[in-house]
Amino acid sequence: MRFALIPAFILAGAVSTPLGAQTWSPEQQEIIDFAEGCWTSWATEDWATYESACPGHPEGRYWDMNESLPSYGHQSWKSWAEAMWPHLDAVHHEIRPIAVQFFGDVALYYFFATFSTVDTNGQVHAFMRRELAVLQRQGEGWVVVGGSWMTFPG
Repeated sequence: MRFALIPAFILAGAVSTPLGAQTWSPEQQEIIDFAEGCWTSWATEDWATYESACPGHPEGRYWDMNESLPSYGHQSWKSWAEAMWPHLDAVHHEIRPIAVQFFGDVALYYFFATFSTVDTNGQVHAFMRRELAVLQRQGEGWVVVGGSWMTFPG
């Protein structure tokens, strides 16, 4: 009986041991850095800054999985953003990359994000998000052509 518990302790130790840091290729890191720039520029609450740091294809489709249908076009976010920015101040975000895959000039970037906002009453709200960003290389840079996400209260 005593010896039967040894594998259980070994398994418990292995599960509780933190895994080593993920290493990314330079190409994968470029995508991760691009997405970080998108999130950082969004927090400026300035559409021109966001659009410059995170260009999107005009026919891109984005699906917030909390909504019934995808939205169309990068510009569709402009009216939404301008309506929300005065009411939700982004105060923090952290992105945890999961995977970056390339298919020719298209990159799929899967990640978790946590972020918090402050509403007009000064209340802080925390959220978690699972996201897929679909990017296409155009020239020397990347353009967002689509994506999907689901946001949960943190």
